[in-house]
Amino acid sequence: MVNLKNNILTLVWEGPYTIKSKELFDEERPGLYLFTVKTNESYSVHYIGMSRSLTSRIVGELRDYISGRYYLYNSDKLKLNIKEEDYHLKDYYEEFFSNLEKYQTIARNFLESISFFLCTFDKNTTYFNENTTYFEIAESILISHIFSNKQDFLILDNSKKISKKIYGCGLSINNEFPKGVSVTGLTDLINAPV
Repeated sequence: MVNLKNNILTLVWEGPYTIKSKELFDEERPGLYLFTVKTNESYSVHYIGMSRSLTSRIVGELRDYISGRYYLYNSDKLKLNIKEEDYHLKDYYEEFFSNLEKYQTIARNFLESISFFLCTFDKNTTYFNENTTYFEIAESILISHIFSNKQDFLILDNSKKISKKIYGCGLSINNEFPKGVSVTGLTDLINAPV
């Protein structure tokens, strides 16, 4: 859920979930999601996304991973905060489907190493204005923050161009994770770009 007070959006994250968690496939509200990898005692963000229907979007993402549309990484190396590709899109689909058993195993191992966090938005915190939602702004602020602090996000797969750079919106982001959960780089107040 999300709380908005004094121009601070507090994002209350649920998780961590795995691909075997029922909750991951039972959330149709809009919101944000994190793909993370547990490294030592904290989680490292691999991908940030948003959707008007969380489960539908996450299922789409998972489907793309297992069909060769995304990079696949060595899951053992990710846990050490090392990003090593086991499948690269430059290999194209011919490589993926010629060695389907190999790449399906890599995809399964990779997806089983991912921990997911969800933050839902209700109708009271959906629209910032008639053209922009709060979750679009929150995603943009988080992605902008990440590209300003790359040292904390070594295995990030987001693209800089995805950030809409919501300048001057006057909002800040505060992230609340479940007790005992630490997500590297997302613990302090994050301000929108000025």
